[in-house]
This record gives sequence, C-alpha cells and structure tokens, in this order.
Amino acid sequence: MVFTSSTVSVSVIFIIACSWTIVASLYVSSLNGTAMQYIKDPEDIENITPKYYMNLICKEKILLNSRRAVIISPWVTNFPPATQQCIMGVEENAYRNYKLVLTFKTMNLYMRSSGICDKSRLDVYDGQSIKDVDRITGNHGLCGTDTEKKFYETTKTNFVILKYITNNLPANVSQYFEAVITPYHYGSCEEDEFRCSNNKCILNDLRCDSYNNCGDDSDETCNTSYSAVNSSLSTGAIIGIIIGSLIFCAMVVAIIVAVVMCGVCNLYRRM
Repeated sequence: MVFTSSTVSVSVIFIIACSWTIVASLYVSSLNGTAMQYIKDPEDIENITPKYYMNLICKEKILLNSRRAVIISPWVTNFPPATQQCIMGVEENAYRNYKLVLTFKTMNLYMRSSGICDKSRLDVYDGQSIKDVDRITGNHGLCGTDTEKKFYETTKTNFVILKYITNNLPANVSQYFEAVITPYHYGSCEEDEFRCSNNKCILNDLRCDSYNNCGDDSDETCNTSYSAVNSSLSTGAIIGIIIGSLIFCAMVVAIIVAVVMCGVCNLYRRM
C-alpha cells in the first residue's frame, strides 16, 4: 500500500507540473501573437522609417509610394557650409488624398538673434511654392533647440517643402534636426490604420516606434503591457521558461522513479 499511495501522489504532482508547462507555453504564445503586435525592436526602426539628408537631395523631391513616414536631417556630417541654401520636397504619390504632418524628434540649430533665426534657419511650406503665404512655420523660421508648435501639417496639398539656409554660420558649430514626415488623412480609418486622438488616421505600423507620427503623441501612448512583454518576454526569455519547465518535469520524473525504487526495496525487505 505504501508503494501504491506514493506512486499515485507523485503521479498527480507530475500531471499538475506538466499541465502548468503546457498552459505557460500557450500563454506566452498568445502574448507573442497579440500584445506584441505593435512592438518593434529599436534596431529595426531605421528599416521602417527611412532617413534622408538634405545636402544629398537638394533641389529634389522624395516620392512616397506608401503611407510610411520618412525622416529628414540637414547634413550628413552635421556641419553645413557657413553660407548655403538647400530646398527639397516630399510628396505623397500613392495616396494623393492624404496630407503630411511634420514633427521633430530633435532640434539643435543656432539660437535666435533678436527673435530671428539669422544664422541657421529651417522653413516648411505647404505645397510646391516657397511663397510666404504657403509657409507653415511662421515668419521667423525654426532654429534653436525647440519649435513654436508641436507639429506642422499640410492642409491644402500632399506636398511639403523644406528649406534650410545658413548665413555666416560660425565654424565648427554642429547643426542638426530630425524631422519626421508622416502621411495622414481624416475621416474613416482603414483596417490597417490607427486613429490618433486628434482624429488623424496613420498607418498602424507607425505606433510605438518612438516617433511622434500623429502630432499629439497619441501613437506613442502604448499599453504598458506592450513594453513589459517586449522587455521581459523576449525570445530568450520564452526559451528559458520552456527549458525551465522541462527541467522541472524531469525532476518530477526523477522523484517518481526514486519513489518507485524505494517501494520495490520495501517490498523485498518485507518478503
């Protein structure tokens, strides 16, 4: 009876342990298929959002044949000539009813003098004209380390122009900004789009990519479970959980074998 009772008890423990392993694996799989759908490895961001430098595409335009965003920065070396002018454009070519919203990840240009950006200046225009009436960044331009508004958007066209100029800029002064240009529209969002808090519709894949694609940062207000899954349940962690569970089951099997052997020994002793 000792042998039978012990074996049954340990067998029950073994069944519970293996059931836990299966449930844990299924739970992890469900997290991997749902909660992580908007999580992106930071190393993949450059592949998702291509980056262009203005000095390499002056007097040219970027044709967007998708709803993905692009990043624009001024100079590859961050040290533009003391005096220069570079103009380039971005056009949404495939979705022509979409407009463009522009936000800044970083801004580090020469500071204003008497309220005017006279040494290093960025202007943004709505449409294919650089007339003052089409400028959407104000009369004094953008410079310094912040912007007057959180975002700038085209409301008339699917085309945006960036004009960056330097005028007697002191030598060896780094000039840098990172402008993010995202196609958007209002109205009914498509199935693969995300509705921002300001009612803009942008591509779902742009969520939680560390860039303000909506203009109000609502695409970066990610559920905390996303970050938790991304940080604590990486591929290595999932493998570790599974291996640990298998080791636990192996230990239970070893215990069962030991109990069985002890039971056999007890039987021989009684005989």
